[in-house]
Amino acid sequence: MEGTLPIIAERAMYLPSPTGEICHDSIGFSATHNVFFLPDGQTTDGCETYTLVQNPNGVPVDVRIDYLMEGGVGNSSHIYTLDPDSRATFLMNDLASGRGAVKVTCTSGEDIMVERAMYWNGRQAAANTIGGYTD
Repeated sequence: MEGTLPIIAERAMYLPSPTGEICHDSIGFSATHNVFFLPDGQTTDGCETYTLVQNPNGVPVDVRIDYLMEGGVGNSSHIYTLDPDSRATFLMNDLASGRGAVKVTCTSGEDIMVERAMYWNGRQAAANTIGGYTD
């Protein structure tokens, strides 16, 4: 998004449910970054946690996703290459087990955008965050 004056952006998602509609929302980014820290992902008790990574660059980027599990047991790292101008979704449930944080690093020197979406209670509840970031 671009504007001639300051703008406010958000990323909202609305999902149908048997009891109405659920949603989650996160603030937008003012800039891309190199490293992201996402809090409190979970794969147990019916939770689904997704790490969403966007490469807004015109070149491929390499990213490392580190799952930092509660108590340090079951930590894992995974390397991926994202195509130019693309977005990828990674289900924590397929790559780790339990509860923990996620660190995403662009290892090829470019900046990216990252967020976490989480669903539970049979997808009747949801939350989203861009977490923290650094360069």
